[in-house]
Amino acid sequence: MKVLSNSVKEIFENYLEKEIAEYPSTSLFKPFIYTMQNKGKRVRPILTLMAADSLDNNYEKALPAALAIEIFHNFSLVHDDIMDNALYRRGRPSVHKKWDTNSAILSGDAMLILSYKSLEIYKSDTYIKMNKVLTDSALDVCEGQQMDMNFTNKIDINETQYFKMIKLKTAVLIGAALKMGGLAVNADESVCESFYEFGLNLGILFQLQDDYLDVFGEESIFGKISGGDIKENKRTLFFIHSIKNGSKDDVKSLLNLYSSKSDDFMKKKQEVTKIFKKNKSDLYLRKIIDNYQNKILSSIKSLPIEIKKQQQFLNFFDTIINRKL
Repeated sequence: MKVLSNSVKEIFENYLEKEIAEYPSTSLFKPFIYTMQNKGKRVRPILTLMAADSLDNNYEKALPAALAIEIFHNFSLVHDDIMDNALYRRGRPSVHKKWDTNSAILSGDAMLILSYKSLEIYKSDTYIKMNKVLTDSALDVCEGQQMDMNFTNKIDINETQYFKMIKLKTAVLIGAALKMGGLAVNADESVCESFYEFGLNLGILFQLQDDYLDVFGEESIFGKISGGDIKENKRTLFFIHSIKNGSKDDVKSLLNLYSSKSDDFMKKKQEVTKIFKKNKSDLYLRKIIDNYQNKILSSIKSLPIEIKKQQQFLNFFDTIINRKL
């Protein structure tokens, strides 16, 4: 996230480092410290700080909220890795691999609690509003994760169900990050909601891009091993579109390929990708991505902030849409 964000990200990283230094290096907190020091893109806390700055020229008021969002996000990843049996996260062993499953569960639980504790610094009226946003979002994330798990063995998934799943699992937390930035500087509810809606669309776009790049992206640029969704038989929009529009032979082949975890992953990936391209599912997803990009550009330009602040969001957005699609 080069354009904006080196300065905003640095502000957050310095604050995070100071905050986690307060915790003892005990068996409960070591996985927490390990997880938070494994730096990702920090999209959510950056957006929290940007929202606050765009409304009040003040990052500092939003730092505890940004921390709460980032701790919660990382808590969800610790538990996701257990459920997915993922052995690595951002190039390092996942918590349950480095320690054990029980330690990962318990430390994850502690992280959930710490995310709420980060908000205690705010005055009661602001705290109540932020607490509600985080609680509602947390429940939505759990519901979205459950939907994703339920999809694993289903065939008859439609686009409406899929978009609901990615909205709950991914987008609501990005919306919450922006809304909490507004709440931190006591912005009007309508203003906070406009940031939230912007965040929802941004989160959906982010997930759609991840789905696309997982199949057609360059690993060295994307930063992840490609084909992970195919390997795990994930029901993405590619799968849904090809099942709906493919020939009987294509549907049969795709279902057979998705019925198990093949030992020859590269062959499976090639065959699945061939079916996706044959049915123009790649072009279909690109069209939807383009539509969301246009929607987000419009929503940024309608945010009730100065033009120069809108430009900062446009610069940030530009780094997202140019992730080598």
